[in-house]
Amino acid sequence: MPGAVGKNSSLMPLAAPEAAAGHSGHSQQSRAAVLQPKAPHLCVPQVVTEAEVTISDYSDFEKKKLEEERKREKEERRRGEERRGEEERMRRGVGREERRGEEREERGEENGVMRRVRREEKRGGRGRL
Repeated sequence: MPGAVGKNSSLMPLAAPEAAAGHSGHSQQSRAAVLQPKAPHLCVPQVVTEAEVTISDYSDFEKKKLEEERKREKEERRRGEERRGEEERMRRGVGREERRGEEREERGEENGVMRRVRREEKRGGRGRL
């Protein structure tokens, strides 16, 4: 195939030769088909890293979706790190009083005082380490 990357590649390159030859009348369609495998049942899965495919290779809509996805992944990673940090503190026994306070606040025994304190800690980021 004239536009194949390598000898046995199952993916077409991003810069298709048809687009370079001046047939840009339906470039959106051809771009959408660029990363489609020729024969999916024969394909060897290829890992495409972020370095290979940058955000500039996509349309505005795709860029927005990618950025949102990356933000979501970053947020999930941060939450996971916070959870691991919390588990670590539990194991070390640090902040037992804090935990008791949170339990009281959940049962509502402190007339809103602990609720307010906990919300501020959450808003403040890391809180007490």
